[in-house]
Amino acid sequence: MKNPILKDFIQYVSLNIFGTIGLTCYILADTFFIARGMGANGITALNLALPMFNLIFGIGIMLGTGGAARYAVLQAQERSREADGVYSLVLTAGIVTGLLFLAAGLSLTGRITAALGANADVYDLTYCYLNTIFWFAPFFILNQILGAFVRNDGAPKLAMAAMILGSLSNILFDYIFIFPLNMGIFGAAFATGVSPLISLAVLSLHFIRKKNRMRFTFRTLPLRALPKISALGFSAFLNEVSGGFVIITFNFAFLGLTGNLGIAAFGIVTNLAIVVVCLFNGLAQGIQPLVSTCHGKGDRKNMKILLRYGLITSLIFSGLVYLGSWFGTDVLIGLFNSEGNPQLARLAKEGLRIYFAGFFFAGINILMTFYYSASERPLPAFLISAIRGFAVIIPAILLLAKFGGVTGVWLAYPLSEAVALAAALFFRLRTRAS
Repeated sequence: MKNPILKDFIQYVSLNIFGTIGLTCYILADTFFIARGMGANGITALNLALPMFNLIFGIGIMLGTGGAARYAVLQAQERSREADGVYSLVLTAGIVTGLLFLAAGLSLTGRITAALGANADVYDLTYCYLNTIFWFAPFFILNQILGAFVRNDGAPKLAMAAMILGSLSNILFDYIFIFPLNMGIFGAAFATGVSPLISLAVLSLHFIRKKNRMRFTFRTLPLRALPKISALGFSAFLNEVSGGFVIITFNFAFLGLTGNLGIAAFGIVTNLAIVVVCLFNGLAQGIQPLVSTCHGKGDRKNMKILLRYGLITSLIFSGLVYLGSWFGTDVLIGLFNSEGNPQLARLAKEGLRIYFAGFFFAGINILMTFYYSASERPLPAFLISAIRGFAVIIPAILLLAKFGGVTGVWLAYPLSEAVALAAALFFRLRTRAS
């Protein structure tokens, strides 16, 4: 290839997307096995528990994305000692945060379950899933941190392998725990918790084989440096956490309009949507190390080229995803409608076709937030994430539920992503020289 940056783009993005495809497979498998084993109530419980999982996952992504971006910039500038300080500080922060989640979560699971809207029909299922997930919170966070650092330390293949093997193990254990062992929703949650342990074991090879440039040192950066590092990953955190609040808002909107069945329909749509978001995250995370390295070297020309490649790829993905959702609607919904409920199928079918239109905008928005974070410009990344994460979509859900019913609720997502894209284009026009 004449342009080496295209070769790097294809390598990093393809490897990261393969990794996220593994992640999407386990998300689909998790929902599928729960639907088959526990029916609509199982899907409802899973969807009610998702916001807390988003919070844990989001903290890991924030620390990993922010820390790894800063690490890559410092390595590109040959400031290895400072880079080691970033790695050490972020790893320590991840361990401490994970342990705090474990301690706080185990004592508050009942209150959290009730606050998330679980009624008597699904309370026990939701409580069991959340309680199990809290036990594994430190490992979820560490897996996100080490995966990001290993990817930025020149080992994207290993990071991909860790993600895929962790995901495949989840699928395998999902089946074993839910069906042969008949462990119910506890088995599903336990299988999800084992997944990061497998991934961490694979990532450890980077250190065992001594191919790492990262060195843990007790002479870390001062604690006051952590907010600045975290700011680079805050937009990714906001995407995850606001997604949790959005799910809560959707759940209460559907509960008021259609009861638990509406939440189950949204559970099908949102779990399929998580798969698509993982695909776009794979694209965005794939270009992050390259953008950060170019930024560290002051190579703005290749930064623009990488962004252009990313935008074209995002639009291609969006088109393929929407065609698949339109022509494969019945098949996709049928996978999770184990009881053959026609009302559930009707609600989910309408939602899938409306909701997925938003990915034409969302793919670009996700890419732009990672691009700005990778180039150490957290403010536009934060603003785009805030607009798409809660500033528009939550009021839109509440208003459209009142005036547009179920169809209005589904429309809230594409509307909010379109507004966020307008903001992203505005910021890009303001920073064309970047």
